[in-house]
Amino acid sequence: MRYRMVLEETVEGAGTVITRLSEHALDELVEIARIATLRVEFCSRLTVFDRNAVLFTVDGSGRQLVDALDEWAVAAPPLCPECGEMLHAARVASVVGWCCAGCGYRAEAQQ
Repeated sequence: MRYRMVLEETVEGAGTVITRLSEHALDELVEIARIATLRVEFCSRLTVFDRNAVLFTVDGSGRQLVDALDEWAVAAPPLCPECGEMLHAARVASVVGWCCAGCGYRAEAQQ
C-alpha cells in the first residue's frame, strides 16, 4: 500500500503504543487517521508517509491532532492525474501552476 500512518502514543507508566495503518488512497487514510486520533488521550506523534517520504508530522493529543491533520489535508497539494505523485508548486514566466517531479506533468493553477 502506498500511504502509511504511524501513531505513537506514550502512556504514562505503561510505555508506548504504536498504531500503523496503510491505505491505497490518501483521502481514506486521512479519514482513518482522524478517527484514530480522536481517541488519543496522552501526548502522541502522528506521521503520514507516501512510500518512505514523510508528508506530515504533528505532536499533540486528541482534538489538537485532528485539527492539525484537517488543516494539512485542506492545504496539501493535489495529486498528479498521470502518475499519482504529489504535485509541487511552480512558477514559470509569472504563471503559477503545478509540476510533477515524477512524470513531468504540468498544469496551471486554478484561480
